Amino acid sequence: MIVLQIDVGIRGVAPGYNTQQFLSQKMRQCKFWGGLALAGLAVTANLFDQLCLSIVGTTLATTSLVIIVGAVMQTSRQVRGSPKTWICSLQTASFYKGVVGRQQAAQQTASTGRTA
Repeated sequence: MIVLQIDVGIRGVAPGYNTQQFLSQKMRQCKFWGGLALAGLAVTANLFDQLCLSIVGTTLATTSLVIIVGAVMQTSRQVRGSPKTWICSLQTASFYKGVVGRQQAAQQTASTGRTA
């Protein structure tokens, strides 16, 4: 597991195999509770659709609405995170541009024997 290679530790858990087991257990717990919540949401949406069908005579397609809302929320999170990524990319690009420029200037100075 990659955790063993990057020397990660968790307070209260012995490093190595115990850390790996702890993280695996936490991942299983997250998957279980997330799956249970998703199943509950799908059942609730279906029950609500059945209720609307019996009262109004048509469904509201709440399962589709849940999927659409989830997709919109995920997209908004990505968009909110993007400017930070763009700024970091621009800063990194300008840093490397400066490094390359200094290296080229140093090489030119060394080849001509003059200072710029």
